[in-house]
Amino acid sequence: MSGYLPRPDQFKPSAAALDTPTLFCHGTSDDVVRYDWAKLSEQHVKEKGVKNVDFKTYERMGHSAVPSEIRDVFNFLSKVLPDSA
Repeated sequence: MSGYLPRPDQFKPSAAALDTPTLFCHGTSDDVVRYDWAKLSEQHVKEKGVKNVDFKTYERMGHSAVPSEIRDVFNFLSKVLPDSA
C-alpha cells in the first residue's frame, strides 16, 4: 500500500518468494511515494521472476487509503491466507 522498492538493485527474491502472491496498491496522486516509483517497482519484481504480482491503481488517491483499496487488500488476503476454521 503506497510503497515501492527503494533499492531495486538489491532485491533478490528467494525461491519461495517467486511463488508468493504480491499486491501493490497505489494512488495516482500520491505526493509522498510517486506513482511511477510504484509502477517501476512492480516491473522490477516481475523481472526478478516473481510470478503472481497484482497492481491496483486508485485514481486521484494521495498517500492515504480509500474504502476500495481496503476492500481490495481484504479480498487479496482472504484469497491467499489459509482459512482458520
